Amino acid sequence: MKPSFETMTRQELKSYVLTHRDDKEAIDLLMSRRSPDSEAVWYDASTSLAQTKEILRKKFRVNFKAILRIIWRSFSLFCGTNRSTVFDCQCSGNT
Repeated sequence: MKPSFETMTRQELKSYVLTHRDDKEAIDLLMSRRSPDSEAVWYDASTSLAQTKEILRKKFRVNFKAILRIIWRSFSLFCGTNRSTVFDCQCSGNT
C-alpha cells in the first residue's frame, strides 16, 4: 500500500522519491510542487558590482568543483582506478 503523497511535506516526499526512484506518481507530484521562484536567489538592487562579482565567483567555484568531482568519478570508473592524477592511468581509454 502506497503512502498518501498529498499529505506529505515536500521534504518527506523528496525522501520517499530518493528511496523509490521508479515511483512515477511520487516523482510527478514532487515535480509539480516545485516552484522555480522558491529556488531563485534574489539580490538587492543596492548590491555593488564588486559584491555581485564576488558572489558569482564563489558560485562558479562551487559549481566548477562539483563538475570536476563528477568528471573524476567517471574517469575513475572508466579506468577502474583511484589514481591521484589522470596521467597515472594506464587504461585502454588513455591515449
